[in-house]
Amino acid sequence: MCRRALTASLLLLAASACADEAPVELWVDGFTPDDVRFEVDNLGPQTGEQLASLRKRPDVDGALLLPPGACGGPCRAALVSVFVTNRKPDAEPPPVIRLDAPAGKPRRLPIAFRDQQIDRGRIGRIRWLVELWPEERRLSATLSASVRLDVTSTPPAAPSPAPSPAPSPSPAPWPAPARR
Repeated sequence: MCRRALTASLLLLAASACADEAPVELWVDGFTPDDVRFEVDNLGPQTGEQLASLRKRPDVDGALLLPPGACGGPCRAALVSVFVTNRKPDAEPPPVIRLDAPAGKPRRLPIAFRDQQIDRGRIGRIRWLVELWPEERRLSATLSASVRLDVTSTPPAAPSPAPSPAPSPSPAPWPAPARR
């Protein structure tokens, strides 16, 4: 089945009404924008203990934390949630979400769904805790269709026998002993 990739840019605002709200720029590739809902709950500055507590919540699937001391105090954090509705007739692989880091900062790891697929008619949800860099005022996210490869494992071929060495030229025969 041919699938046409759709790239769209959406600008969504965080639900928080405080001055630290982080708009999210979302690029959707391989999904219809109507099938994707992206939510950011701005949590404001969070200490290490608060982040550890948030990571333990049953509705949080993972965390993208900054290196220790990156902010010189508590860093701002957000709960990033992505909802994907599968309106297609078949199950589909879940998407992969990549949040860009500001220029000059280390790349963030991708956010991936735990399940292998989103069944027909179902809504897949993933929620990650994300710590924001001090200069980060917006999140840029790319949501891409992931690819599930069904690979049949085959045993490796038996090693071929080592080639036998080429016969070396035999030395000249010794002269036959004289007969007496």
